[in-house]
Amino acid sequence: MWITNAFQGDWVCLLANTSQGPAHRNKSPICVPLKSPGVHLAKRIDKMGMKSSDTAQIFFEDVRVPVKNIIGEEGLGFTYQMLQFQEERLSGAASVVRALEKCIELTIDYTRERKAFGQPLLNNQYIHFKLAELQTEVEAFRALLYRTAVKNSYCLDNPLHTHTCTYTLKCTAIRTT
Repeated sequence: MWITNAFQGDWVCLLANTSQGPAHRNKSPICVPLKSPGVHLAKRIDKMGMKSSDTAQIFFEDVRVPVKNIIGEEGLGFTYQMLQFQEERLSGAASVVRALEKCIELTIDYTRERKAFGQPLLNNQYIHFKLAELQTEVEAFRALLYRTAVKNSYCLDNPLHTHTCTYTLKCTAIRTT
């Protein structure tokens, strides 16, 4: 297993089996102090991105945690985690919007400088149309992202909205890059 902010954090939040029931009903979120006996952090993992948060392997060996460290209601960890994934997907989608815009801006700059048949490529009607189409898709994605975020903030979100948002992001990103 691995953990984000391994050497920076004092606690780790994790899901652990706390009962015998079905897999989606026997997990509880628990806070475990990283200095607890039996918690071992291994070497940092060298990542391609997100260098500001260190990531390392973590191992647990006979770790004991008091019941008071359970977050929320026992057995609802899977449900809590699925809700958290919706927020993570939204956050991930939001972090890409500026990169998509930058791709289009750089393409516009390039087509303005690059000449073919004695004029900039940007003067070509087809290229203009494609760039406008891509900008429209990014703006449509941004509107969908905002709508999904508002619904999520009022607890009106249905996972379908978030999945639609992330699917649209993938399609837009593929076409933009």
